[in-house]
Amino acid sequence: MENCLSPNELVEVINVVEGFRGSCSRARVVETSMLDPDNCTVIVEYVHFVDESGTKLREQVPMSENRIVPLPPNPPANFTKFLRVGTSVEAWVEDCWWGATLISHSSPQRVSTRKNDSWVVLIHSSGNSYTLDARDLRPPSRPADSLSSSLHSDPQEIVTGGVVEVRSSDDCFHSGSLTVGVVRDIEQNRYLIEHPQFRLEW
Repeated sequence: MENCLSPNELVEVINVVEGFRGSCSRARVVETSMLDPDNCTVIVEYVHFVDESGTKLREQVPMSENRIVPLPPNPPANFTKFLRVGTSVEAWVEDCWWGATLISHSSPQRVSTRKNDSWVVLIHSSGNSYTLDARDLRPPSRPADSLSSSLHSDPQEIVTGGVVEVRSSDDCFHSGSLTVGVVRDIEQNRYLIEHPQFRLEW
């Protein structure tokens, strides 16, 4: 986003508060100010976050922090048809969008409160898993959010039966790493990895 934003414009803000770090929340631009020609500060009002009195929370965010991002387009109408185990998505949890990976498909009959297809997702930043309606999923919102992960161990140390750490290449949506076991080497620089909550090709 270049320059300052317009009042009432809807945006998303990358959270830095502990417990929500790395997720994105929808907000409305309330006011902008130019402290100097190169530093625009934006006051945003969160759409879903309120204080104890029910008043919507506001925050002053310098544009130089690169935390304010445009609203992504609506997912394609056939988006859910292409969901597969291992697909990188963003998941709607606790009124925020989080980088996640689909780890299993849950039959609608097994989730009584859901009418549509449900998926079990693994949130990258916390390692927590949730069962969500497909309507609570969307594609990664920016090219950098492909959430393609990398094994950050010496390649010579990645062996069948070994243990390595996996981290996301996306700084906005991932603030930690997961320890996983290497099941087998599929091909050059591609492995079948295993975690207590999932098994995926990486």
